[in-house]
Order: sequence, then structure tokens, then C-alpha cells
Amino acid sequence: MQIPAERNVPAYYERRWGEWKITQESAPHKKLDSETAEWVLTLAAGHTLTPSYAVETYWP
Repeated sequence: MQIPAERNVPAYYERRWGEWKITQESAPHKKLDSETAEWVLTLAAGHTLTPSYAVETYWP
């Protein structure tokens, strides 16, 4: 089996209460719905990555 040199790895962040917004992040995200943000990260073979983000949650 041959492993590609790069592959996309999705990561998800879920909030179940209130309104939220991401205020800082190490990679851009896409807000999928009211509960889910998605990051699609490209990694070189044999490398690791630890994404980071800060979230502000509030109740209107």
C-alpha cells in the first residue's frame, strides 16, 4: 500500500450551547452550522500538527 506524500485531515470543533465565534486559530476554519467548525489540514508524510484555537461563547 502506498501512502500519499500529503493528505487532508479534517478536524471538528463542536459547541452545543449558546452562540460562539472563534477568535484565534492556527489554521483557517469553515463554520459548517451552529454547532460545528471544520479545519482541513494538509500534512506532509511523517509529520504531526497540533492545531490550536480560542473560542468566545456567549448567550444573547
